Amino acid sequence: MPLPQLSSIRCLSHCSRYKFENILRGPQSLGARLTREGFTAVPSPLHPTPPAKYYSGGYTVQQWGSSVGTTVDAIQLELPFHIRESYKKTGIVIASVLADFITDMYILNSCYMNIRQSHVTQRCFSQLFWDFVERLFYI
Repeated sequence: MPLPQLSSIRCLSHCSRYKFENILRGPQSLGARLTREGFTAVPSPLHPTPPAKYYSGGYTVQQWGSSVGTTVDAIQLELPFHIRESYKKTGIVIASVLADFITDMYILNSCYMNIRQSHVTQRCFSQLFWDFVERLFYI
């Protein structure tokens, strides 16, 4: 079982009303939300652990995620080509799922206060999110 303090979502695990297991692979997880929309996601309730040969995360997650002591959580998404290729259809769905996850986990949680205390306003946070979505899908 992964330890919250070793996770790139360590900050979320400390301020969330949900248990770490639920955030990571339970019904409230990003993976569960993507699965409900028809995507395969790891980790999720259907796929709680990755297969033996699995990409463990890129430089940004390992270098800047909250597992290294920062206050910025990091989640990496790896999307297969067929999903990226049909971004006009899937991009809106994935962006909506991400927005729902961020809203539930950070803004409706006490975690939003941590964001505000870090001098990142909601407007700035939203802009960072939509910049990410645009880069993710090359919009």
